[in-house]
Amino acid sequence: MQAPLLKDARTNEVRVATAGATFARAAHTEARVMRTFSAPLGRCALLAAWPITGRSHQLRVHLAHVGLPIVGDPKYGVRAQGIHRPLLHARAMRFADPHTSEAVELVCPPPWRDADLPRLRP
Repeated sequence: MQAPLLKDARTNEVRVATAGATFARAAHTEARVMRTFSAPLGRCALLAAWPITGRSHQLRVHLAHVGLPIVGDPKYGVRAQGIHRPLLHARAMRFADPHTSEAVELVCPPPWRDADLPRLRP
């Protein structure tokens, strides 16, 4: 999805900008639905998402904008009983080391099991 983002410095909130908005910054996110399931809080989906640009709050705002708010995200998402943080996790990231220009890859499994996701409560 491509939707320009506009940050309100006063509230530290980001929103998708309307066409022609001054100071909006281009933002591009790619996402793929890995699986869907029913949970007590409603229909849910496990996604793989990639921020092509690196805007503040980009994944959270873009996903909420297309009707896929992140569970546990108090600012842009959906609250859920027993969830005390956004269920948003970087499984892996790659970047060039700023000093050596060598490729660096970090991998970290999520702190939850995918099998636990259908038990989410509103």
